[in-house]
Amino acid sequence: MKRWIYVFVALTFLTVPVARLSAQSIFATLTGVVSDPTGAVVPNASVKLINENTASTRDTVTDGAGYYSFASIAIGDFTYKLVVEAQGFQTYEATGLQILGGEKRNINAELKVGSATQTVEVTGAATSVTPVDSGEKSETLTSTELSNYIEVGSNAAEYIKIMPGFSLQNGTSNHANYTGEVIGINANGDAGSQSPLNNAYSYNGLPSNSLDITADGAHVSDPGCNCDTPVNPNADMLSEFKVLTSNFSAENQKGPIVVSSVTKAGGSQFHGSGFFSARNFALNANDALNNAEGAPKPGNKYYYPGATLGGPVIIPGTGFNKNRDKLFFFTGFEYFYQVLDTGLLRATVPTSAMLGGDFSTDSLEKIGNANNNYYTGSGVQVGVNCNPGSSTYTPCLNPATLAKYPNGNLASILDPNMAALMKLYPPPTANANPNDNGGYNYVQSEVFNQNNLQWAARVDYNISDSTKLFVRYNLQRETQQFPVGLWWRNGSQVPYPTPILGKNKSDSVSASLTHVFSPTMTNEFVFAYTYVGFPNVFSDPSKVDRTKVGYGLQGLFKNGVTQIHPLEVSGVNRPWCSIREVSRTAGLRRVFMPTSGCPASAILSPRWCPLTRSKQVSSGSGSGTHSPPITIPTAICHLVCRATSSPPEMPMRTKSWAS
Repeated sequence: MKRWIYVFVALTFLTVPVARLSAQSIFATLTGVVSDPTGAVVPNASVKLINENTASTRDTVTDGAGYYSFASIAIGDFTYKLVVEAQGFQTYEATGLQILGGEKRNINAELKVGSATQTVEVTGAATSVTPVDSGEKSETLTSTELSNYIEVGSNAAEYIKIMPGFSLQNGTSNHANYTGEVIGINANGDAGSQSPLNNAYSYNGLPSNSLDITADGAHVSDPGCNCDTPVNPNADMLSEFKVLTSNFSAENQKGPIVVSSVTKAGGSQFHGSGFFSARNFALNANDALNNAEGAPKPGNKYYYPGATLGGPVIIPGTGFNKNRDKLFFFTGFEYFYQVLDTGLLRATVPTSAMLGGDFSTDSLEKIGNANNNYYTGSGVQVGVNCNPGSSTYTPCLNPATLAKYPNGNLASILDPNMAALMKLYPPPTANANPNDNGGYNYVQSEVFNQNNLQWAARVDYNISDSTKLFVRYNLQRETQQFPVGLWWRNGSQVPYPTPILGKNKSDSVSASLTHVFSPTMTNEFVFAYTYVGFPNVFSDPSKVDRTKVGYGLQGLFKNGVTQIHPLEVSGVNRPWCSIREVSRTAGLRRVFMPTSGCPASAILSPRWCPLTRSKQVSSGSGSGTHSPPITIPTAICHLVCRATSSPPEMPMRTKSWAS
C-alpha cells in the first residue's frame, strides 16, 4: 500500500508600503522615530541596520516626520546593530539587537548635538519585547533556550508541553500520547504516537488537532490528517522556535495554533558542532506488566549522533566573497538509531497438537487458565464441561462431536487450505503457562529497529544591500517496521507472518527573495514545497503468498492478488451455522462454534478461521448500503461447520478498508 501527500504553498508576492507591512514569522520589522534633544523630529537622517554576524547592511533615511522602517528583516541566531547619522549630531549606535520572527520592534533614536565623529552607543538592548500595538499572544524560544532546555528525544516540538495554554488530550490518562521518545515522520506506529499533531494536546480549550507547523515559511504538517510531521523541528538546527496561540496576523492563515521554526544560518566565521545523545534500557526500571508476567525490562535503545557546520562560502583561487559578506551556508545532519520495544503481545494461539487435529482434553487444557475454569485471556471458555453439573470444569468437545470423533481427533477432517493458514500463527511462547499469564499462551515482547536520518541545509545570499535571498532544504528518510499491524495494532493481535516495511520519506524546500525598491516600498517573494510519502512493502512477500504457504483458494474476488487478504466479518448467522468472532489477528480470525443452529456433523470447538478479505460494504440489518449476496467458498464452511455441499448465496454484514 502506498500513500503520497503533497503540500504546496503558493508563490507569495507582497509589494506594499512598509508602514503597512506585517512581518511573516520568518522575518521581522523594525521601525522608529529619530529626534533631537528637544523632541523635534530629524528628517533625512541616515539609518543603517547591520547584521553583526554577516556584515550584511540595510540602509534607509527618515521621512519628513523623522520616521524610519525596515521591513522583511531576516531573523536567526545573530544580532543587529542600528546606526543613525545626521549632520550636526553625534552618531547613534544600538548594538546587540536580537529581533525575533514575526516581531515588530520599535526603537526610537534621540540624537545629541555634536560632531559626527562622536558616537553615542547603546548596548544590552532587550532581546524580547512585549508588543503594545498588537493583540498577538505568542511564546518564543531562541537558540539559547533550545540548547539549554532538556528534551527527551531530538524534536523541538516537545517544548509545546511547557507553553502556556497547552494541556494533555488523552482522556483520563495523565500523560500525552506523544512523549517525544521516538523520532518519526509518520504519526502512527507500533511504538505509539510520533507527532505532537496527532491529537496529543488541547490548546486554550480548542478542539484537538487544531495545530499547524511551519518551517521557514513552509507548511510541514500533513493536511490529510493533520497528524504527520514531514519535517521534525530539530533543536540543534534551529535558531528560533515560536508558538503563536491567538490574535496573530493574517499571514498565518492556518491554526488556530501555529508553531513556526527558523533554521540556523551561516555567518562570516566558521562555526560547527558535534553531538551525541544516548538512552539505553539498562538504566531503566522494569515495566510493571513485564514484572507481573515475568518478562524482562523493555529493551529500548536510542543513539542519536549528529553534527552542524556553518560559515561563508569561499572559492579558493578567486576573489569571490573575500570580505565574507555575500554568500553563507549552514548544514546539519543527525542519525536516529532506534531499537523499539513496543510492549508485550498477549494472545491465545493454536498449539502444535491442534494444528495436527488433536482437540483432546489434554490439548484443550493448554489454551485456558485452569485457575479460572479454563477461560482464555480474551474471556472465552474452552469447549464444554466434560462432566456437566460438576463444580470442576474439564474442557471437552461437545458430546455429539466426541461421539463421532473419539478423543477429539479431528485430523481426518481438517481442510488443508485452512490448516496451512492456521500454521501462520506464531507458536505458543516457551514457558508461557496460561495458568500464570491470565489465560494467554503467547506472551512476547516485539522488538525491532526504526532508524531515521535528517539532513538540513540553508544558503543565504546577499545579492546587494537591497536584495536578499535564502533557500532551505530538509530531507528525512526512515524505515518504519510494522510487525503486527499496519500503522497500529488491535488487542490480542499477534505478529503478521512477515513485517510490513514503511519506506517513509519527506522533502521540504523553502525560498525567499526580498527586494527593497525604496524606503517606502518592499517586495517579498516566498516559495515553499513539501512532499511526504508512505510506501509500504512486505519484508518477505513469499510468507503471505497463497501459492507459497499452501493455500490454494483464490478468494471471493478473482483479481490475481496472491497476498492473503482477510474478510472483516462483524456477524454471520445462518440456519446451519452460527459464528461469533472472539478476536482477530493480521489476516486470521479465531471463531467459536456454539451448539445452537449447527447440524449434527458440525465440529463444535474453538477454532481459528482464516477468511478472505473483501472490499464489499453491506449490511444485513439496520441502516447501510445493501449489496448483492456473496457466495462463501466451500472450504470456509468446511472449517466452520463441516458442510457437505456449497452453501446457498447469503448476504453478509461486512466492514471494508482501502487496499
